[in-house]
Amino acid sequence: MTGEPWEQYVQDKFMNPLGMSSTVISISDLGNNVATPHKPTLDNGTIPIKWASWDAPSAAGGIISSSTDMTKWMMMNLNGGKWNDKQLLDKEQQNLLWTPHNNYTLSERSKASIPGRHFSGYGLGWGVMDYYGNLVVSHGGGYDGMYSRVMMIPDLKLGIVVLTNSMEGIATPLAYYIANQYLEKDKRDWSREYLERSRSRNVHREEVEERKAMRKSGTEPSIGPLLC
Repeated sequence: MTGEPWEQYVQDKFMNPLGMSSTVISISDLGNNVATPHKPTLDNGTIPIKWASWDAPSAAGGIISSSTDMTKWMMMNLNGGKWNDKQLLDKEQQNLLWTPHNNYTLSERSKASIPGRHFSGYGLGWGVMDYYGNLVVSHGGGYDGMYSRVMMIPDLKLGIVVLTNSMEGIATPLAYYIANQYLEKDKRDWSREYLERSRSRNVHREEVEERKAMRKSGTEPSIGPLLC
């Protein structure tokens, strides 16, 4: 326990030392040169939306950053918590963060979907798995109108960050596509596969909307409640 507000702690311990000058924790600190959030709709395609305030639950995902600043964050992590010869994150603490604390069962469907995995779990703030013999740590970000994905392969000093101003879920397939270009293992068309999945979800959403439109108001159940 430091006794500091969370915002002040991350600013002093990480953002300032790393020079993450384009990173903010509140929309009130946003400048003018920023992306506009977007969300998909059934009728009007993708539309812009206003920035939502995440000041209250900011520790759960309220950091707004840039690709340049996120690259600095990843480089520090890939260098064992060190930046400019200064240890910002203790190596033993990093090992703890990257150790699975919850393990997930890999179904046959999961293995077929992402081959090269033998285990999958969750550390402290990081998804942890193996991928063709390499440790992979990752985390996704979700904000109103913006999705992101960070993926790192520490042994290869490879870090990938995908930032999008949409809610279409393209960050994950892009991250895997980039990783596979580097590893030269899985040559599938990740974009095509995820596009097909997205279309399937859109069909499901349309079915839900159709059923909602068929509801009749002012009705009562034909069978009364059961008394036990």
